[in-house]
Amino acid sequence: MSYEYIDENPPSEFDQEFINNYIDKYIIIGVTYFDPDGNEIEKTQMHGIIRAITSQAIEVELQGKRKGELWKIPPAFNFITPAEPGVYTLQTTGETIEDPDFISTWNVTKQS
Repeated sequence: MSYEYIDENPPSEFDQEFINNYIDKYIIIGVTYFDPDGNEIEKTQMHGIIRAITSQAIEVELQGKRKGELWKIPPAFNFITPAEPGVYTLQTTGETIEDPDFISTWNVTKQS
């Protein structure tokens, strides 16, 4: 399954200092999928370590139940927020993550 993210204002290049604020940080990612009519069809949650950032993607080395997988999200930093300290329980997997650095949530509409 493949989805396209189109950023109206893509960054021309990344500042290395800015990138360093994210590399090797722990992130929780939540994705909700919708059909073309807006009906929710699936939710998934995952967590891992941000390993690379390019103009095309943020690469996350997943941990926990999905350890060994690489997940890519668009480099849209407005969809990444600092996480409050505490323990987070993922509804879709039951996993608990303590004190992640960031949280990112996405709504994806499948094309017909």
